[in-house]
Amino acid sequence: EEESRAFEKKQEMAEIRLVVQDRIGLLRDVTQAFARRKINVASVSTDTKNRALPLITLQAPFKKKNELERIMMKIKEIKGIEDASYRFL
Repeated sequence: EEESRAFEKKQEMAEIRLVVQDRIGLLRDVTQAFARRKINVASVSTDTKNRALPLITLQAPFKKKNELERIMMKIKEIKGIEDASYRFL
């Protein structure tokens, strides 16, 4: 409970890692999920070298952990997302 209140007082930067089946429009669909929730994406990178499936890594600040958990649920519903995980930086 105390940790939850401390988290809500400031923004925490989260790194979101997505293993994907590449397709046209996938990155747009992912960033649109953030835009709809008015969450700023601080950085995006992709990695395709020596990987069976591409990796998209995003960093974004979150005020509330449940806000991050909600967006993760939405991202997992996007066609082409094989795996999604996050960690706080």
